[in-house]
This record gives sequence, structure tokens and C-alpha cells, in this order.
Amino acid sequence: MKKIFIILILSFVFTNNVFAKAGKGEVYLSKEAMETFLDYLYGGAKNLNPNTGGGTRNKNLKSKPLLFTVSETGDSYSYNYCTFQNCREPNRHQAILGCQQYSGGTACFTFAAKKRIIWKNNKNPKGLSLVKELKYGRDHVANIIKEAGYYNGDITLLENFKKNIFSSKLAKSQSKKKNKKDW
Repeated sequence: MKKIFIILILSFVFTNNVFAKAGKGEVYLSKEAMETFLDYLYGGAKNLNPNTGGGTRNKNLKSKPLLFTVSETGDSYSYNYCTFQNCREPNRHQAILGCQQYSGGTACFTFAAKKRIIWKNNKNPKGLSLVKELKYGRDHVANIIKEAGYYNGDITLLENFKKNIFSSKLAKSQSKKKNKKDW
């Protein structure tokens, strides 16, 4: 009886440790997961409604990213953020279970903690900190994530992507010539 009890306790402890682990290996975020991850990084939600836990002292505070989990296939995800000044760390076990509910049975792991990607792939065996990169804008961060091997889609198709329009004297003069010919 004592051996069975010890085995049950050890299996419970080791099972919980699996849920706390960061992902490793190659993963490519889907377009929707990439867009949501960028929103997560930039605190896209604001706490305005006191009925949902907000209050006047939290009004217009940007949300702080806490945890982003993703499935091994990169198409299912779950995230936690906080819209208050003081936040507790989220339960990683519950976050991963939440991701797995939507993944159809595919295993989920922690992808990012706060503003740092902790998923380890061949290009980034230590993960990737995005803290300093966020000030350069959403498109810049999307490029870094793609170069780091976490996204293999076309970043110009992402929602809110701003295409850089290069204007030169030559391009302006050519467009004027075309307009004159059209008339």
C-alpha cells in the first residue's frame, strides 16, 4: 500500500513538471497565432469595464503580457495578460490545459513568458528576448520573429502590417509621366 502511494505521488509530481516546461524544437506559428502573439506583446487590450474586474484606477492601462502557450503545430494558442498594476504570475499548468482544449489533442507548451520567447529552436537555443525590440514597432518585431524561425508565412499579410513606401524623385517623375499619358 505504501509503495502504491509513493508511486502515485511521484507520478503526479512528474506530470506537473511536464506542463511547466517550455517548448523546444521547430514550431511555426500560424497567421492567426502570430497576429495574436503580436497583440499580446503590445498589450492590445485595455481594461475599461468595472463589471469585468476593471475599475476607475485601472482605466486605460495597457495590459501586461504574462504567458503565451502554443501547440506543437503552431495553430492553437492561449495567453494570459494582466490589466492591473500589480499582477500575479499565471498558473502555467492551467494555461497549457486551456491551449490543449482548443488544439484537438495536440500537446501545448509555453511559448513566451512576459516579453521573452522561451521556446527553444535550432536558431535560438536560449530563446529570444523581445523587450528592447518592441520600441521599433510591430513590423520590426514580426521580422525578428520570422528571422528567428518561429514564423514562416508572409509578414506583409499580417493584420496591421504597414508597408514601407519608398518615395524617390525618380518614382515621382515616372508617375507624373504616366498620369500625363493617361489624359
